[in-house]
Amino acid sequence: MTLPESMFGVVALVALVIPGVVFAGVRSWLRGFKWSDQTASTRILDALLVSVVLDAVYLWLFGKLLVPFLANPRPELAAHPAQAGFLATLLGVIIPAALALGWHADVAWRPLRWHWWPSWIRFPRRRTAHESTPTAWDKAAPRKTDVWVKVLLPSGERVAGWVSGESFVSTYPHSRDIYIQEQFAVDESGTIGERLENTAGVWLSIPDGAIVEWLYPNSEDESA
Repeated sequence: MTLPESMFGVVALVALVIPGVVFAGVRSWLRGFKWSDQTASTRILDALLVSVVLDAVYLWLFGKLLVPFLANPRPELAAHPAQAGFLATLLGVIIPAALALGWHADVAWRPLRWHWWPSWIRFPRRRTAHESTPTAWDKAAPRKTDVWVKVLLPSGERVAGWVSGESFVSTYPHSRDIYIQEQFAVDESGTIGERLENTAGVWLSIPDGAIVEWLYPNSEDESA
């Protein structure tokens, strides 16, 4: 993609991209990704469509203010920087974000959880449970520390060990794998046995079909 070199070209590019990108970003944060968000080309087309519609409405409503700036942007920007910044923020960020919130937000009015706060005073909170983290593995696995881990591979082989500060898991966009800092023996029933002699850790790729189980240590483990 060739970037525009003229001031007018830069302004036109921003006007055709920013409102749609802001709208799509807020929409995805509220409701998750649509089927059309899976490829970059469809996401760009969606952003351009929203931007074109908003730009047309802006020209219809605020044409007398915008046309002088679009016709000769450099002197107008130098003469009125505060007004230009306000218009850019309003038209490029605030209005698209507000439209996305009004269109896609699923809001419920609920009281705060503080016991001393009056229950009749309520605030809007979204009811949608969309999570921006790509997968459950990316959400949960990096948070597991000071726990046992057992992995059952599709081949039937079992691997177990102790996960703490020196362990590591990979997340999106990389494939799933885990480094377990101390490996322990595990039998066919899944019972964790003794620590392997001279273990310095084990690296394991987590393929599709594998079962990963984390277990909190019991009192006997902690006392030992």
